[in-house]
Amino acid sequence: MTQKIKEIQTLEDLRSSFPELTKAIESEASAHVEQERLLKFAKIHFGEKAYKPFAEVVRSGVSVEQYRKLKNGMTAADTNNKNDLDMDADHTFRQGLVDAMQNN
Repeated sequence: MTQKIKEIQTLEDLRSSFPELTKAIESEASAHVEQERLLKFAKIHFGEKAYKPFAEVVRSGVSVEQYRKLKNGMTAADTNNKNDLDMDADHTFRQGLVDAMQNN
């Protein structure tokens, strides 16, 4: 395998020597490009203030299901305990993301 790696000089060499790895790398890169493209639309549509926390959530890797659970939990907490919340909404949101990612 070491000899195989030493022989790789171009992307085509990589593709022919390690097709599965190359395909995985290209897929990941394509997903990242698409994510950034969609985030640019969100920035234009929602504005800078709303965009920043949204982009942080998307880039964190949290799944849609984790976010849904978090959002539902925060909505219930806000409705039931509005006067008891002692953290600002931004901090609560960020802490909830951390908790959701640790629990899943």
